[in-house]
Amino acid sequence: MAKRKPRELVALLAGKEGTLQNVKFFRGDRDLISVDEIEQEIRSAHVQRTMGLAIISHKFPDSDTPQVDVRELVQSL
Repeated sequence: MAKRKPRELVALLAGKEGTLQNVKFFRGDRDLISVDEIEQEIRSAHVQRTMGLAIISHKFPDSDTPQVDVRELVQSL
């Protein structure tokens, strides 16, 4: 799978006006997600939005998984 430049990935997440959409990716019960998987999800979100198939959710899904502080996660990388 060809790697995309960050600018190309941002373009896929932008609306028709070029404004970034509020998109959230949920990792489920997995601790590790590869860059390729994230890129696939970004492409999938773009296709769903383009075809009018995106389901809009205004709340996080219910989960027993503890919350993760993103700042701590990034510092640990």
